[in-house]
Amino acid sequence: MQKEDDSQKPLPTTTTRLGQLTVTRIGTRRFDWSDPYHVALSLTWPSFLGAVFVYYISVNLIFGALYFAFPGSVANLAAGDFINAFFFSVETFATVGYGAMAPHSLMGHILSTTQILVGLLSTAVITGILFVRLARPNARFVFADKAVVCRFDGIPTLMIRVAHGRSNLIQDVTARATYVCEYVSPEGISTYANQELKLVRDRIPVFGLSWTLMHVIDEASPLWGFDFEADAQAQIGARIMIMVSGTDDTLTAPVFALHHYTADQVQLGHQFVDMMERVGNRISMNLNNLSQTRPQASVET
Repeated sequence: MQKEDDSQKPLPTTTTRLGQLTVTRIGTRRFDWSDPYHVALSLTWPSFLGAVFVYYISVNLIFGALYFAFPGSVANLAAGDFINAFFFSVETFATVGYGAMAPHSLMGHILSTTQILVGLLSTAVITGILFVRLARPNARFVFADKAVVCRFDGIPTLMIRVAHGRSNLIQDVTARATYVCEYVSPEGISTYANQELKLVRDRIPVFGLSWTLMHVIDEASPLWGFDFEADAQAQIGARIMIMVSGTDDTLTAPVFALHHYTADQVQLGHQFVDMMERVGNRISMNLNNLSQTRPQASVET
C-alpha cells in the first residue's frame, strides 16, 4: 500500500479573536499539548470545569477497576461489587475514609497509597491553576463603536474615545494607534504594512473616566489623503488598531485591551457628544453617550 502523501492530509485549522477581528490560522492547532499549563489557562471556564470533572471521574474509575480486579484488596467489599469499589476509590482519592471499607491486603495498601499520592498532586495542581485563572486581571476598557474625523484647532483630526468600565483607577496608562493596510510592491509582492499613528497624547498618569485619543491628519500622517468612504465601499481591509495598557491599582497587575476600526466605522465630519457633566465638585460620566456623535458645526472665519 502506498504511503499517503503528507501534503494531501488536511491541515489543522484554528479560529481566534484579535479584538473584534476573527483570525483563521491554517496549519496550527488550537492547543499545544506539550504545554499543558498554557492549555489549562486557554480553556474557557465551562471547558476547564468539564476537563476537571472528566479527569476526576476517569482517575476514580481506573483505581476502582483495580480494586475490583483484585478481590480481597479492600475489606468489606463484596466480590463483583464495582459500584462500591468506585466509591471507595473516591474516598481514597479525597483522603476521606469513612471506616466501612479499608485496604485489607498488600495489594490494597499499594493501590491506596498510590492513589492518595495521585490525589494530593492532583489537588495541588488543580488548585494552583484555579487560583491563576481567578487571579488573572481583565481589562474593562470600553471603546466607542465608531471613530470620528473632525476639525480640531482647524486641523483634521482622528478621534477615538475610550472609557474605564470599573470604579477603580488604572495607573500609568499608555495608548498606541497603528494603521494597518495591504501593500503590494511594484514586483507584485503582497504584504500588510503597519504604520504608527502618532497620538497627540499617548500617556496619562491615571485613568478613571474617559480618554479621547487624537491623531492629527497632516502631511506626515499615514492617513493623509486616505479615502475612508472609498475604502469602506471596496472593503479593502484597511483598519486602525488601538491598544491601551496600564496597571490596575487594585490588583497591581498589568491590563491591556485591543480594539480596531475599519473604514466604515469612521464617521467623517462628526464629533463625539459630551459624556461628562460637572456640578460643583462632582463629575458624572454617562457611558450611554460613549458612542454618540453629531455632525460638527462649521466654524466661520
